[in-house]
Amino acid sequence: MSYAFVAQIVSLAVSIFMSFYVSKFMTISEYGYYQLFLFYSTYVPLAQFGVSEGVYLEHGGKKYETIDFSLLKNLFFNTLIIESGILLIGGAVFAYLADDESKKTIAILIAVYAIVSFLVSFFGMLLQAVNRTEDYSKAIIVGKLVTLISFVTLIILKNYSFFYYCVIFIIGYALSGMIVAFKCRKVIFYPGRMKFLILKHKPTIAAGMSLLLSGLVSSFILGINRIYIEDHLGIQVFAKVSMSLSLINFVILFAIQMGMVIFPGLSLVDDCQRVHIYQSLDDYISFIMPVVLLGYIPLKMILSAWIPQYEDSINWMLLFLPYMVYEIRNQIIYNAFYKVRRKEKTLFLVNLMALVLCAFINYFIVVKTGKVEIVFWVINIVMIIKSLVLAQLLEKDYKINLLLKYLTEAVMCCVSAWVSYSIRNRIITAFIAMGYLLSLLAYCYFMRMKKTKTE
Repeated sequence: MSYAFVAQIVSLAVSIFMSFYVSKFMTISEYGYYQLFLFYSTYVPLAQFGVSEGVYLEHGGKKYETIDFSLLKNLFFNTLIIESGILLIGGAVFAYLADDESKKTIAILIAVYAIVSFLVSFFGMLLQAVNRTEDYSKAIIVGKLVTLISFVTLIILKNYSFFYYCVIFIIGYALSGMIVAFKCRKVIFYPGRMKFLILKHKPTIAAGMSLLLSGLVSSFILGINRIYIEDHLGIQVFAKVSMSLSLINFVILFAIQMGMVIFPGLSLVDDCQRVHIYQSLDDYISFIMPVVLLGYIPLKMILSAWIPQYEDSINWMLLFLPYMVYEIRNQIIYNAFYKVRRKEKTLFLVNLMALVLCAFINYFIVVKTGKVEIVFWVINIVMIIKSLVLAQLLEKDYKINLLLKYLTEAVMCCVSAWVSYSIRNRIITAFIAMGYLLSLLAYCYFMRMKKTKTE
């Protein structure tokens, strides 16, 4: 966990530098194209058919020495060949259909990125599944440090073209990919001829595809709205929304990595221990929202002075706080627990229903009104509903009921974010955050006393 934490700190440094420093000198359009590249890169795993996720599920909690290296070797090379063909055709088609030169360039860059990201995802997932998170994290740290140093070099040279930042981003990933591949070289160089046995891996691919689609569909709850905004409101509004989201994603990155680390451990304990872990994690996450609200006040003052052209983004960040809190809960708790219970399909279906609901409502909001604030609130409400559904389905299996707690938190979370955004007074916002925190502490104390009396 400590190595995973350090890896995320370094990744965070790269993101902060790009969002808070480079964006100050880039034009809003150039920054928008960089964000567009990052946005499209999120969906390249579709060309991998969930193979990496399937390996992660299949080998979670096992020892590295006990896995079948021959099968993994075939699965890796089979997938790499198929993915390369898909990317060659898909990249060419997308570049041909793109309506400007910058988007054509992004299409080519995405095709290259997809290949190197497969190395990171396949061998990275394998290392994490067999509890070698330290090796994976070290590879990420090296790649991100190279990326950060290269970004600083570009700033010194006063080069603000999005193209070079995208290329460096890819090079950093390629370096991490080579390191994790070297750590798993026994898979690549395992004796024996490589055979085309993709159908033999159908169970692994089926399980992994459910998990992959679940994650992508969940991220597309935001993604589809970003597409609407870019298409109907332009690249500059897209850049400002992306800036706001990048601030939120800093925290979510930690949640994703924590969920990845928690899953192998959950595979090794019984349901009684899982219930205890579930409730403890839920209590910790409950305190994130008021703490973030308190931290937002000095952050807003600093960012408003540093990047005044993104003042709208800084204000919008408050409206995204409910989304952030519930996405953290989804990544750390629900994703990990649904995976350990092998309910990837249920996770996928709930995410899909949330996506359809959000996409349908927000399409008309963007097209008819162009009010991005309303779009954010639809995302928040859909995310809360999704979390409540996932919680109820999971708690039914564990025979616990925290529905009252969740409903109370949802109301407090949304009201605090909305009032703080509407008033925009730092002192009042601080009092709201403190009031929220004290109310939450009192509520949790009441629930803990009630639980103690019951026991």
